[in-house]
Amino acid sequence: MRSAVLSAAPAVLTFTRLASRSGSKHSLQVLILCRFRHWHPRQHQYTATPIRCSASTTCNPNLATKLRTLRCSGAIARSPSHSKGNTGAFQTVAARRSVAMGASAAAEAAGMKGATLGEDDGASLDPFFRRIEACNEGADEQKNLIPFYVGGHAVGFLRPQFAQDMLSYAQPGDITHSVDVENTGSTDPTAVRLRATDPEQRTQALARLTSALREAGIIKGWRDELYPVTRAFHDAPLAVIERAAAPHFGIKSYGVHVNGYVVDSDGGLSMWAARRARNKPTWPGLLDHIVAGGQPAGMSCGANVVKECGEEAGIPPALAGRARPAGCVSYAGMTPDGLKRDVLFVYDLLLPSDFKPVPQDGEVEEFFLLPIKEIYRLVRDTTEYKPNCALVITDFMVRQGVITPEQPRYGELIAALRSADCA
Repeated sequence: MRSAVLSAAPAVLTFTRLASRSGSKHSLQVLILCRFRHWHPRQHQYTATPIRCSASTTCNPNLATKLRTLRCSGAIARSPSHSKGNTGAFQTVAARRSVAMGASAAAEAAGMKGATLGEDDGASLDPFFRRIEACNEGADEQKNLIPFYVGGHAVGFLRPQFAQDMLSYAQPGDITHSVDVENTGSTDPTAVRLRATDPEQRTQALARLTSALREAGIIKGWRDELYPVTRAFHDAPLAVIERAAAPHFGIKSYGVHVNGYVVDSDGGLSMWAARRARNKPTWPGLLDHIVAGGQPAGMSCGANVVKECGEEAGIPPALAGRARPAGCVSYAGMTPDGLKRDVLFVYDLLLPSDFKPVPQDGEVEEFFLLPIKEIYRLVRDTTEYKPNCALVITDFMVRQGVITPEQPRYGELIAALRSADCA
């Protein structure tokens, strides 16, 4: 029912709890209106064709458990008109999102793999590679990018059109460029260089240029956060630049992602997931880590983790300070803005079973604590998670033994999670 180019998301789901019982089980009947959609990765949108399908399944007496699984996965949300009677209506979150989703748990109830969390039928790691590929798109396009030099070092890579925009909007003397008419037959730039010779002057030149490009509507989503311009994380910054401009310049960016998890008295592992606010400009409504954020210039990763924990989830500093560094994940992929080159520093935070994160800054709608097997299904069989979060969680599941060497392509998966330069 699924393929590489088609995915299904439900629009309406209704259920009826039948009066008849058979032993300790109830019959759950589901009617789903699905939209089969073709994903356009460059446009980040789908085209949709509605169809109808129905399915029935048998579940544990606690129907709320099954519906909770669907709701936590983001597939459905309780309708305001829902009553406490035996029949209720749920409206899918997908119907309200500005970013279309991939196959969700509710659609899978119509016969797709992963509809229930019973016996493990998810041994293949191939779907995890698709999550990795989603963060590393556009290899052919990357070959045509133009190097951007700062202080004699190639620190970024530019789309040809953006290189032309830089030349058009830069103040005289701020940048220079090279051409290779003899070999290319063109006067288009083959390299762009920032001319300033010290970090402060470079930062000022970049500020003038990015402000002009912002006013021209070329750089959008201004964040008022400064990222270091550097070849490697521990190198002294050659300059700093506005966060929103980083992918346009193809500059390597850094971030911190926190795996907030709980171990129950029986050793069972669960993970906290966050539902991103639907008014966020990027990836609205998708699942996210309990805490994640970009790594600003002039701050240590540990300090940034503590700051983000308080700002996003209300985790007190004493508890956030227990987060344990656990490596990194990296990728490089083309986006509508340019080449996104990210290194994500990973932290694991074991949380008390009675702790409940609380949204603080409006960027998170709600938090869910889900068993690790549900997390596995969501990452493997759906696109409910923000793409880079899926990679960090995959790495966590490898380290926790949820993904094991018995699964084919295990070593290849570990390497692919660090497919770009981690320096």
